[in-house]
Amino acid sequence: MRMFAKKRVLSVIAGMMVLSCILYVRDNTGTGYLPPPLPVRTTGAPRLFTTDKESTSLFRQFSGLFNRSLPCNTTHPCRPKARTKVILLTYMRSGSTFTGDILSKHPDVFYFFEPLHFLVQETHTVFDYLRKRKFRYHHRNKTRISGYSFKRYLIRRVMSALLNCDFEKMDIDTLSQFHLRNSRTTKSFSDCLQDKPGIFGLLHCLPELYKACLNAKVILTKTIALNMKIAREIMSRDSKVRVIHLVRDPRATIWSEGRYSYYKLKDFWTFVGTFCKNLLDDLQVIDRIKKRVPKRAHVVLYENLAEHPLNISQKLYDVLKLPLTPSVYDHVVNITMRGHEENCSMCISKADSARASQEWRLHLEYDKVKFIDEECQQVYDYLGYKPVESKAVYTNLSIPLHTWPII
Repeated sequence: MRMFAKKRVLSVIAGMMVLSCILYVRDNTGTGYLPPPLPVRTTGAPRLFTTDKESTSLFRQFSGLFNRSLPCNTTHPCRPKARTKVILLTYMRSGSTFTGDILSKHPDVFYFFEPLHFLVQETHTVFDYLRKRKFRYHHRNKTRISGYSFKRYLIRRVMSALLNCDFEKMDIDTLSQFHLRNSRTTKSFSDCLQDKPGIFGLLHCLPELYKACLNAKVILTKTIALNMKIAREIMSRDSKVRVIHLVRDPRATIWSEGRYSYYKLKDFWTFVGTFCKNLLDDLQVIDRIKKRVPKRAHVVLYENLAEHPLNISQKLYDVLKLPLTPSVYDHVVNITMRGHEENCSMCISKADSARASQEWRLHLEYDKVKFIDEECQQVYDYLGYKPVESKAVYTNLSIPLHTWPII
């Protein structure tokens, strides 16, 4: 009996080592990419784990160790109750944490914070695989695709899995990242992983994530790592998906990103050109989406939300198809009118959110402002921002540098 128990333990440990590799990029539909084949010792010639069928079977074996079956799999696909799926697409230092906090306060919203954080930075496990294999064959048409195309494919797959509560198709890095602590609906799962780390912990804790997501009326995710072209592809595959494009005055965003070392100060002039071009590309794409499906694409100015928080919050909740409840109303008032008195740029709660949204005008050098005005003029034309006429106008916070578009 002891010998049997010892063999059982060794078998579990060996299986765990195999599973830890498989789960990085696995896709239980039978069409996904797997890591390089793993040699396994046998009595005869070594064989390779190469099929999704084998990896799925192994995954189920380990799931069974806890007697906590996952609510959906290849036999029983995930069927979330959500009537609406929303991507809050924006840029670093553009008020996305503030906006996501408002939208996620409703109890019927499942909120996943920055799902692409590791993937787009190429600190993701999958890129170790890509560096070893310059090309992979596409699972459908067998055509070769570059690392960039594969990266784009992976982004779509992660977003699709998230918006369908299909977490078994997501990788370990994304499911264990620190951003999970920043959402009410994923924090309990994150806390569970802290208590039970590793593969076994993930299998034990996943039902928490499924339960929160599958029962929500709205699935919401906020990301600064997605461009509008890929968002359009996601929308074309799922009619329930809507996009809220959150934009802040480029001068404010660029100043704040520099303040937190998103780019080096010596690279300011190059960064501005790249930022304005990417923003313009996104605006042009969402403009075309709005013309085709106006109820599924919305552009919101952070300054508009900061100055008219209750009015714009109501409009945003209309996009979610949820009522602005009294508790959400009180929360909006608390974080925009009764918050921090001090200059706390990293806090979402402000004593005067309208004033805080214009604070950058007292710090960004005038020559840099003029340069951004020139580079971003086409962006201003889309959004209603105004170039500064003089330094006196620029530093006078009572003079607005914008007009208000309607979401």
